[in-house]
Amino acid sequence: GSDNYCLRIDNSETQDAAASGDMSITGSVFSCQTPAKGNAIGGFADEQAWAESLGNQFATVAAGTVKNPTVQVDTDLALLAGSQPVFSLDVGNTLVDGAVPTAAPVDDGNGTPGYFGGIQEADDWTFPWAYGINPSNRGEPLWFE
Repeated sequence: GSDNYCLRIDNSETQDAAASGDMSITGSVFSCQTPAKGNAIGGFADEQAWAESLGNQFATVAAGTVKNPTVQVDTDLALLAGSQPVFSLDVGNTLVDGAVPTAAPVDDGNGTPGYFGGIQEADDWTFPWAYGINPSNRGEPLWFE
């Protein structure tokens, strides 16, 4: 439906925490047709403006389009890789709107920014227990295959 937002902060307590700085999102790239629901956060017009003020980035995805954020398919939006395209690309290979991301990913623990996302192919913490991500433990393909 029309409720599929990249970022949606509806709860008034969470909105207050975001406005006061008690909650933050950093080092992130968002990629959806509808970036934010439109709820004002503090002095910001909506969740997108608030998140961008913290250094996050929103990819441009035109309404009615389907993006495939894998490096092999889309040279405009490259976020994922792997034979099973669920793995985050390292920051040096990531593209947002055809360019190097303006967002800075969180330090990977080694003193350098590593990647955007949750799973690195070299360190797949999901295997074998996370049902559905790996072909060996699921009943049907993932939605983006």
